[in-house]
Amino acid sequence: MDQSRAVNQESATIKDAVACYVASFGFKIHDQNPPRMGSSSCFFLVINGHWVLCTAAHVMDDIDTLQKRGVRLTDWHVNDVFTKTERDYVYPFDLTTRERFYIRDDALGLDYCLIYVESIAAASMGSSGLAAMGRNMIGDSTEAYKWVVTGFPSQFTSHAGHHFHQRHYTIGVTPMDRPADWEPEKNMHSLFGQLDAPDEDFEAIDIGGMSGGPIFGLFRQPNGTSYVKLVAVQSGWSERSRIITACPIAPFLDAVDRLIAEAHGTDGNDT
Repeated sequence: MDQSRAVNQESATIKDAVACYVASFGFKIHDQNPPRMGSSSCFFLVINGHWVLCTAAHVMDDIDTLQKRGVRLTDWHVNDVFTKTERDYVYPFDLTTRERFYIRDDALGLDYCLIYVESIAAASMGSSGLAAMGRNMIGDSTEAYKWVVTGFPSQFTSHAGHHFHQRHYTIGVTPMDRPADWEPEKNMHSLFGQLDAPDEDFEAIDIGGMSGGPIFGLFRQPNGTSYVKLVAVQSGWSERSRIITACPIAPFLDAVDRLIAEAHGTDGNDT
């Protein structure tokens, strides 16, 4: 990792709290010479006792489009920058060869993709400190007084030989109502938030590449302190207004639990 930046001290504190959950996946795209890097943010969940990688469905659509064009994609990997030393290897992990559960509906604002992580891969990733979040880490976005989106903008992703370079950003987000001028036929159930921009550096960041990353919420406790929980998946944004759209994680996982329960003939509480 080249650099890690946070908008303010509150965001920096959150970064420390969620470091073990922050990850990205990447690959080389052979549509030019030398090949360019592709990457996206992601995180891991525990569902029904198994690790799954969670990202945005539109990210997988973009990957599928490249493959349908005949573009070769190589050097697939997962990188958990905060639990590695600079010289550690990334984890080989080809998302396209694994089972996935996918739902995308731009009109409704649904943009979720879960990818199965086999036990040996989960054990390998977990051995260095990368962690998957269980239901105890899931919160209600509407009850959080502040959000933080965290991930790896594509504009700062590069490679030199077998060395990958990324910058991690932690950016505060103020929850907001749906903008009146937002496209009426899109994002019916999306969450909306305004990115913090305390200086020109942050105003210039293109957060493409942070899609599929986790959005954490801050929740106040009676004693005045705060705790952090996962509240959403980063989905899209408007570069002009710097407003993001996000998909709430709790109702999605509730729906997944119901599907598992129906398949197993249980009551849906086994996660």
